[in-house]
Amino acid sequence: MIAAFIRWSPTQKERAAGFRTTLHALLKIPYVIGADWFQYYDEPTHGRYDGENFNFGLVDIHDRPYEPLTTIASGLDLVGLKTAACTCASGRLARRAARSTKPAGTI
Repeated sequence: MIAAFIRWSPTQKERAAGFRTTLHALLKIPYVIGADWFQYYDEPTHGRYDGENFNFGLVDIHDRPYEPLTTIASGLDLVGLKTAACTCASGRLARRAARSTKPAGTI
């Protein structure tokens, strides 16, 4: 599930969509209480000393925001979304528990 966003995306638009999809998936997991972003800036122009060279940042190496990604990130109401997701999950758990409850005295 999380790998949907972590893998390479060919465009910034697809990268932003992956970010949104991943956060929405994480919000549905009751025991997830938060998420963080790996790094603010992209990798240096020619990558790191160890060969890593990925587009991880919210901004490029010149501090220019990746508009599709930052627009999605700034527009999310994570508190509202998490509250709604937890409410749905709580309802599902309560219904599941009610179905599995056996009458007293049964095995």
